[in-house]
Order: sequence, then structure tokens, then C-alpha cells
Amino acid sequence: MKVADFGTSRFLELAAKGTTVIGSPPYMPPEQFQGKAVFASDIYSLGVSMYQMLTGVLPYNTPLPKDLDKLMRGDLVTPPYVRNARIPRAVSAVIMRAMAPNIADRYQRAGDLLEDLLAARKRGTGVRSSRMEDLGQPSSENGDALSDLQSRLKARETPQPRFCWHCRKPLHARSDRCPFCGEAQ
Repeated sequence: MKVADFGTSRFLELAAKGTTVIGSPPYMPPEQFQGKAVFASDIYSLGVSMYQMLTGVLPYNTPLPKDLDKLMRGDLVTPPYVRNARIPRAVSAVIMRAMAPNIADRYQRAGDLLEDLLAARKRGTGVRSSRMEDLGQPSSENGDALSDLQSRLKARETPQPRFCWHCRKPLHARSDRCPFCGEAQ
């Protein structure tokens, strides 16, 4: 599975918080329904994706307007291990923290979420699937993939050069218009 839509993050590159309600409702955090998305909002969406991958179902159906209060309190979500007993409680706890309704209780960085997942793995907990090895048992293939993922996450934390969406030429970090083609960024 590949995550390709980081729409909220794209808007947040230019502003401290998103002010419009955009997104796929089952993956939207409570604050996004109020037009107050922040970077941690994408962590929530990642938590929903992880929940769905491990249980086979979404944590809740698209909330109705009358259910938004329940969503804000976290009353709509059942822990993943309740739906699938093979999910270790440590992994379930990581997912639930990623989906915390209160932004302050949620992971603020994807790297922190990854560290907690790796810590759960070191404690000997694993998720079994018919298509996946036991992540709790170290293997060279899993170890290589995890170290590759860690190095890519560290690389993302370093400032990356920006490029014009139109002509693909490099931009200054704070420029809002391309000096080569004149397109607004």
C-alpha cells in the first residue's frame, strides 16, 4: 500500500493551519471537520490507514453531523486489537495514539510514530498476515526494509530543495513565485 494523497500537508506548507474542510471524511481528524487542520492531522489519517490495513475495516463510518461530538471525544473508535485479536496491544496503542482526537495527545511527527512501532517490534510483538512475515521476528529482509525506512525518514527531516510545479526549476525556500516562469507557487 502506498499513501499518495497528502493534500492537507501541501496546504500547510504555506500556512500554519488549514482553514478549509477538504479531505476524505473517514480519514479526516476531528479538527479538520472544523477547518483547523495542522500537520498532526496527517498523522491521524495515517493512523486510520494503519487501522484499516490491520483490521480490514475503517475505525468508524463517515460521521454524520450529529456524530461529530462523539468523534471529538473519541467515542466512535474501537481499539484495533478488539476487532482483530492477532494485533498486539502495543501496536494497537500506537494506532490509537495516532488517532487521538485531541491534537496534543497525538504524535506530532511521523518519526515518533515509527520509533514507537519499532519499540513494539523489539518487545517481541508482531503482526501476522498471510502475506507478511512475523514482524516480531527479526529477519534480514525486514531489518533492511526498516533501516531503509528510517534513513528515508531522517532524510525527509532535513530541508529539501523546492522546485517550481510548472517548470521544475529550483526555487528559493521562501519564494512564492518562480523567477524563471513566473508561476505562483
